Amino acid sequence: VDLTQISAADIERIEIVKGPVSALYGSDSMAGVINVITSKPPEDYSATILADIGTFGDKNVDDKHIATEHLMANLTANRGPWSVALFSDVRFFEGYDLDKSDPNTNGDEGYRWNVSGQFAYTLQGGTEFYFYPRYYKEDKTITYTNFTPGLGDVIWERRENADTINLTLGSTVPFKDGSRLQGALNYERFHDISILDIPSSPQLEQKRDATFLYYSAETQYDRPIGEKHLATIGGIMGRQTLEQDQIKETVNGVEIVEEIAPGADMNSFEAFAQDDYFATPWLEILPGVRYQYDTDFGSNVSPKINVMISPLENLRIRLGYGRGYRVPNLKERYYFFDHSALGYIILGNPDLVPETSDGFQVGAEGWWKDLRWDVNLFYNRIRDLIDVRLDEELSDEMGLQVFQYINVRKATTMGAELAATYNLLRYFIISAGYTYLWAKDTDIDKWLTGRPKHQVKAGVDILNVLPGNMINLRAVYQSSEYVDEDNTITSPGWAEFDGKVNQDVWECCTVFLGVDNIFDVHRNPNDVNDLRPSVGRYIYLGIRSTFQISKTQH
Repeated sequence: VDLTQISAADIERIEIVKGPVSALYGSDSMAGVINVITSKPPEDYSATILADIGTFGDKNVDDKHIATEHLMANLTANRGPWSVALFSDVRFFEGYDLDKSDPNTNGDEGYRWNVSGQFAYTLQGGTEFYFYPRYYKEDKTITYTNFTPGLGDVIWERRENADTINLTLGSTVPFKDGSRLQGALNYERFHDISILDIPSSPQLEQKRDATFLYYSAETQYDRPIGEKHLATIGGIMGRQTLEQDQIKETVNGVEIVEEIAPGADMNSFEAFAQDDYFATPWLEILPGVRYQYDTDFGSNVSPKINVMISPLENLRIRLGYGRGYRVPNLKERYYFFDHSALGYIILGNPDLVPETSDGFQVGAEGWWKDLRWDVNLFYNRIRDLIDVRLDEELSDEMGLQVFQYINVRKATTMGAELAATYNLLRYFIISAGYTYLWAKDTDIDKWLTGRPKHQVKAGVDILNVLPGNMINLRAVYQSSEYVDEDNTITSPGWAEFDGKVNQDVWECCTVFLGVDNIFDVHRNPNDVNDLRPSVGRYIYLGIRSTFQISKTQH
C-alpha cells in the first residue's frame, strides 16, 4: 500500500476491527477493517505549515546533496454554522540508487501531491451537510536497463503519470429520540498513464492508458430501542468500470490495442443490520448480518456476532465470529500492473471467483496503572483465497518476474497478536508488539507466499528530558518469507531501526531531525527474490509551525 497517497493531517483517529466480524464495514477482509475517521476543524482558526528535506547519502542519484523536498499546509476555521478545512501536501523526490555500478536507478524521480478540503454547514437542530473533495497527483520516472538481442543492454525509462479524484457529498440528521440518519454520495476516478521508452529511439516503445471509475450511494440509520439496544440498518449501491488501452508507436504509425474488452464493469448492492445489545453492565452482544449482491457473482449473506465481557473494571474479553466474502475487484481481474522497471509485472485474472472464509477471534485487553496490554488470537478457514503467485514459466519466457492473481482452493491462517504500552516514570513511553502468523495452502500443504511467520515492533518515546524535547525510537523485525509456491525460494528476514528528535524552539514552532533505517538494511537490487525494504538509510530535517487565533480575539 502506498501510504503517501493518504493525507494524514485531517485524521482524528483510526479504528481497527479485527477479522471479518463487522457487519457495518463489510465482509471483504478476513484480517479486519481499518476505518479512518477524519477530524472536525477545531473551534479556533488555525494554520499548520511543515517543511522538510532529506537525503539518502551516497545513494542519492547523481551524487546530489538533497534527494527529497516536502511541504505541507493545513488551514482550518469555524465561523458560525460553517466549518472549513483545507489541506495540501507536496513531495518532490530525486530518486535513489542502491548500486551505482550499473545505470539502473531504484527510486522514482518526480513528485506526489495531495490536496483536500472539508466544507460543512450545520443547522440549529444539528443537521449537518458536508462536501469532501480530494485530489491526488503523481508524476514519476525511473531508469533501468534491459537486454535486447543484437543491441545488448539498452537503457529504458519508465514514466508514470497518475491522478485520483474523490468527491463525497453527504448529510447527517439527528432526531430528538436519539436516532440518527446518515447518507452520502461518492465518486472516485483513477487515471493512469504509464510509458516505457528507450530515450535513444525516436518513438515511444509502449504506452498504457487506464481509467477506473467508481460511484456509490450509501445510507445508515441508527436508533436506540429502550435502554439496552442500539439498532443499525443501512445499505450501499455502487458501480465500477475499468478501461485500459496499450498504444505502440512504430515506424508504420500508431497501434492501439484494447487490452480490456468492453464489459469490464460491475454493479453492486449491499445491505446490513446489527443490534448492539447491552445485556448487563458487564456483557455486550453485537449480532449482525450483511447481504451482498453484484451483477457478476450474484448474492451472498454473511452473518456476524461479537461478544464483549467486562468481568473487571480494567479487563475486557472479546469473542467474535464472522463469515467473510470478498468479490475480486476489476483491477484484480483485468488490470495489467507494469513494474518491469523494478523487475516484475502483475497480471489480472478474469477467471477469479469470490473468496469466502469463516473467521474466529478471541481477545482480551486490560490496563493497570501505567501498563496497557492487548492479546488477540485468530483462526481463518478460507476457500478460494484471492492471492498473487509467481508464474515461473512466464517469468522465464519474459526475463522478469511475472505474478498473476489466482484462487487458492483451500487455505488456513491462524496466529496471535500481542501488544503492550508502559509509561515509565514521567519521561518514557515504551511500546512493543509481536505477531505470529501460520498461513498455509492446505490443498497442497505448502506455506502461503509473502507471509512472514514472525514480526516484532518496539518503540520508546522520551519526553521532556530537556524542555520541549521529544525523542522517538522505533524498531521492527520481520522473519524470512517464501517467494514461490513450491517453497524453494525465500526472501531473508530483516530488522530496521528509526530515530527522530523533536525540539520546540518557540511556542509555535518545532524543529525535527530523523533517520529512517539507521543501519541501511535494504534489498539486493540484483536479486528479484529479495523482498526486504527497497529504501536504504534516509536522513531528514524539518520545521513545523502551528498558529491559532482564538475567536475571543476578534
